[in-house]
Amino acid sequence: MSKADGPWKDLFSIAKFFALEQSMEPDLPAEVGHYPGIETYSEKRRDDFLRGRYCADQAALEAFGLRFSSLPANSDRSPAWPPGVVGSISHSRVWTGAAVAKDDLLHSVGLDFESVGRVQAKLDSKIMTEGDLKLHKALTEEELRTVIFSAKESLYKAIFPIKKEFFYFDAASVVEIDASARSFKIDLAPKYHHLGVDGSASFCGKFKIFESQCLTVIEISRR
Repeated sequence: MSKADGPWKDLFSIAKFFALEQSMEPDLPAEVGHYPGIETYSEKRRDDFLRGRYCADQAALEAFGLRFSSLPANSDRSPAWPPGVVGSISHSRVWTGAAVAKDDLLHSVGLDFESVGRVQAKLDSKIMTEGDLKLHKALTEEELRTVIFSAKESLYKAIFPIKKEFFYFDAASVVEIDASARSFKIDLAPKYHHLGVDGSASFCGKFKIFESQCLTVIEISRR
């Protein structure tokens, strides 16, 4: 297992993935002119942005055998993926990662890195729904909260590119977690069923917790 890949790649069935630890210093994109407004970013935001683009570039190299000439942001700050490509980028205090795939294989992919414990119990009223799991014998309270929060972030990143509709944590509930299979099931609430894909309002994802870092992944495949 290389530091550049980490322990995460087995979470992906179709999309190609590349990740970097924050301690690594890759050759970040020099063509900052491709990214209007980046000169106004704080140093940390600029570093996060460019590291994310670097990871996306490396994932594209593995997926397609070519690199992106640039990957600007849409007005909503999401990546403007090239035609025929779907993808997702995320970062935590420790990891930055990106996944890409051809859009004839996946409707979309969503991923989210979180540090276990970053999301605190005082936020439960904003994050949790009645349908979310409250306890899990294989996960601590902090781990369960992190997986639920992260799964909802990944769901948003997977659905928004398709539906172009903003929604919040109350839109879905994590109803099943299989810790041994590192999988979860997340269901849209009835009033959000219009956000379903291919007639389904339920989505399956994968997760892993490694050295207090959590990654969740949702790949919405074409049927």
